[in-house]
Amino acid sequence: MNTFFTKVMLTAGIFIQSISFSFGIEFPQGVQTLIKKREEAVMKIDKIFIQELEKMKTNYTKDGDLENANLVAGLIKKTKEHDSKDTFDIDGEWRYRMGTAAVSVVRKFKGNKMIDEKGSEWDWKLDDSGITIDFKNNTFERLNLDPNDHDVLRGVSSYKGGTSVIYTRER
Repeated sequence: MNTFFTKVMLTAGIFIQSISFSFGIEFPQGVQTLIKKREEAVMKIDKIFIQELEKMKTNYTKDGDLENANLVAGLIKKTKEHDSKDTFDIDGEWRYRMGTAAVSVVRKFKGNKMIDEKGSEWDWKLDDSGITIDFKNNTFERLNLDPNDHDVLRGVSSYKGGTSVIYTRER
């Protein structure tokens, strides 16, 4: 696969994911499957890439070329950091607002639970389409991280036919 094609594919994948996060779009199942396959392929490529870099670092070190060994070590570190940058800690207090309502309340996320303003606990999960809070009464909220502000979650509630919701991190 040539470098240009690889860059185009990676750029397209990042663009698709950023659109999804920005607007709370749920792509058709076929697109979601393709995104998941891409992510799995990138993880495999990165694993092989890091393994090969580790071998090179070892060879540079054995040859006494510490300058290049350190350069490769830095690249390994950056690659691992890049792979883990998508981790996100949702735990904490979030200000919640539905639709255009002037009233907002504080909800808490702790572990895999969301504790609402009344103290009720609800399960949430993270999957390829974002964060889903299951209210167990045939309603749910589907949220995505705002790519420009990691203290904001935007999405929709199935309550009242798809009302927009927003969570803003308090602490």
